[in-house]
Amino acid sequence: MNFEELLKFAADQGASDVHFQSGSAPQLRIGGLIRNVESPAIDVTALRQFTASIAPQAIAEDINGAMFRGARFSRSFDGLGRFRCSLYGQRGNVGLVMHVVAATVATIDQLNLPAVLREIAQTRRGITIVTGPSGSGKSTTLAAMVDHLNETFHGKIVTIEDPIEVLHSHKKALIAQREIGTDVGSMADGIEQAIVQDADVIVAGDLRNAATVRAALRAAETGHQVFATMFNPNATQVLERVIGTVPSDEKRAVTAQLAEAMTAIIAQKLVVTKDGKRRPAVEILRGGQYTTRCILESRWSDLSSYLGSRQGCMQQLEQHLLELYQAGVISGTEAMKLATNPETVAEGLRAMRRSAGG
Repeated sequence: MNFEELLKFAADQGASDVHFQSGSAPQLRIGGLIRNVESPAIDVTALRQFTASIAPQAIAEDINGAMFRGARFSRSFDGLGRFRCSLYGQRGNVGLVMHVVAATVATIDQLNLPAVLREIAQTRRGITIVTGPSGSGKSTTLAAMVDHLNETFHGKIVTIEDPIEVLHSHKKALIAQREIGTDVGSMADGIEQAIVQDADVIVAGDLRNAATVRAALRAAETGHQVFATMFNPNATQVLERVIGTVPSDEKRAVTAQLAEAMTAIIAQKLVVTKDGKRRPAVEILRGGQYTTRCILESRWSDLSSYLGSRQGCMQQLEQHLLELYQAGVISGTEAMKLATNPETVAEGLRAMRRSAGG
């Protein structure tokens, strides 16, 4: 099989990612696990040529430099769909990961996400952060929330992406999708520019540095609705991470800004269901007076307990895992494996089993 035939095979198999590495057979990620493809090892020269043929010109002209930087780009193939591509070097040779981007935007309901995400999406100001480990579906969840806004809101949505993944069509909203390196220099620059470009909603990527955090909080302070992503496993760690991103002399001011602007934090992991599919398990923290006080006073353990109160449809990850177990969707082993606090899940499982036993 040539490379495009391998991509078609991957799509037919329901793969989420395709791995090409010089000197090794292609591999697919299916259901969260890497699977080997029965195919000859990938030729070094052939992979370099294929990468150059699909990459933007600036990357194609300097493959070695792009490998060293870990360059990322998106590419569409007729009849195959869109892929997010990540380039890397491995023993001096080319490695390429191609992540399958869904051809259509799945809805909040189709993704089995909590219905309250529709309400959160329609909040007209403040900052909402979607967090979770790599491969947990953050981009898919964020795209679903943006699509919900697109269908219900007459306003302007500006996304700043690295690279652009899902292509949104205009529905009720006007959507401008800007790519770092092509349309704008950095995430922080894109947010700052969106503020003066009459944006109502700004969708940013990862809050990975102080400049991006400052820009996102300023946008929220000036009345914009801001969405962003992070890689932390739970809601309270996100708050600590945002504050920890800035220098010590800025922490107090940023803490106050975050306490005032925080609308919601959605932390998710993908669980494997009993029928072998994947779906999100979600933790939700929402803003409010108590949340604001906890952030200002760094009362992270109190905030973790508050999550379990279920007020405003908040929930701990462990609560959702236990619900999925009780509904027969996942096994107890899977619930334990994905829990941030496994003992909480273990106690819940024991209680359910005692109750079932009469």
